[in-house]
Amino acid sequence: MDWITTVAHQRDSEKERTRLFDREVNELWASLKARMNACCESYERLYRHDQCGILAQFDETNAEAPFVKCMKQNPADQLFSQEKCRVTLSRNGAVYVAVYSTSRPELLLTVVQADDGHAVVQYDSTDVSLDRASELILRPILFDDVPEDL
Repeated sequence: MDWITTVAHQRDSEKERTRLFDREVNELWASLKARMNACCESYERLYRHDQCGILAQFDETNAEAPFVKCMKQNPADQLFSQEKCRVTLSRNGAVYVAVYSTSRPELLLTVVQADDGHAVVQYDSTDVSLDRASELILRPILFDDVPEDL
């Protein structure tokens, strides 16, 4: 009956591996949202909205669909009340989707289990850091005037 013990250990190991992966997917989601917020704060420090006429805002009111929007200054009242563009992030399990308010196609990031069992973010089947993931998501709206090949 040694085979029962062996198979039982295999089952338990696989359950534990799945549990750890699911936890890391959630941790990566939280870290990506925090990174996006930090990017908006950095953008504001570099390009103060009262000087450049654009205000980048991170909103996580809905934790499962956070977004970043760029607001333009309304010439009539000088308030930042006109939305220029927005990117909304959502997830379906281990797939993170960035949807743009512009004609830009959605961006898909996938969280996969690496050989060592840890979760990693991939774009186009290539591992990417959270910093690179936030760049892929935010660059099209924060730096829409800068060619992407630079």
